[in-house]
Amino acid sequence: MSQISAQDTYQKLKFFYAYTRVMMGAKNLMTFDMMVSMPSGTFQSRMRDIEILTLRIYEYLCDDTILQKIDLCRKDFDKNPSFWTKWDRANLDEMEKIHRYYSAMSIDLFSRFVRVQSAGRHIQSRVIQSEGKSEALKAIKANIELIREIGEKQAKAFDINSTYQALLRFHADGFALDDLEKLHSDLRQYLPALNNLSFHQTDSEVKPLGQSLSRKDMMQLGSIVLKHLGFDFDIGRLIITKYQPYCAGTSTDARILVRCNEPSNFFITLSDILYHGTRGIYMQHIPEKWSDQPVGSIKALPSVDACS
Repeated sequence: MSQISAQDTYQKLKFFYAYTRVMMGAKNLMTFDMMVSMPSGTFQSRMRDIEILTLRIYEYLCDDTILQKIDLCRKDFDKNPSFWTKWDRANLDEMEKIHRYYSAMSIDLFSRFVRVQSAGRHIQSRVIQSEGKSEALKAIKANIELIREIGEKQAKAFDINSTYQALLRFHADGFALDDLEKLHSDLRQYLPALNNLSFHQTDSEVKPLGQSLSRKDMMQLGSIVLKHLGFDFDIGRLIITKYQPYCAGTSTDARILVRCNEPSNFFITLSDILYHGTRGIYMQHIPEKWSDQPVGSIKALPSVDACS
């Protein structure tokens, strides 16, 4: 394969993944709208729209010719390394990972995953409002069984013995379970004790951290923290949701959804802000040249995704 044809094939691959990235971004914003401002009566139609769009993306990413094109580019990478950068090689690796991840699932399995993923946010909201434990347990059991089935397919596709390790691989390739244990070992010792710290103390009483903060105060504090960490509010927003916390959007339009009840729960809200806010910060700082490519995906942040 000539250098010109190798580069041409790679450019076509980049355009292909940029196109599917736009479609995925549209799906994410539809999901975002469903969690923020969509009327509850349109839930079923929105679920149908999300499923149709996502299944179309699935069909594109499972194209049988993708691996052949990636392999041809890699061979040229070995023959002509000066024409390729480390970013290009990492991009090809992410392209292959995405293809194998989606191809490992049947269209039926993937369709069930999309429905559970989207509907779960509304189930969570109903459970919170009604405290319906039976519905919560039923939904959790179904979700665990589905994720286990997906993990088994991924383990087979990537030739990995551990189901969990196979699931972890998509979010943080090279991150092992032992790495997570080491990362969390110290945190387990002192994080629980933080909840007993005093935010405001007088001679007569000690108030738990965050108890005296209103929702407005909590969100202002969160905005200050994110801005200090590097979040650009000119191209991003911090928003309250009654559903699942979430990070959506693009490198130029990042939306951070967090739970913030009245009165606020300091640690629940702050953990949402830090977890999803750092995703947004990462998203905003992806080099523009790679922002629409697999290597620029937010899933490339193992310290956030893997540790969840």
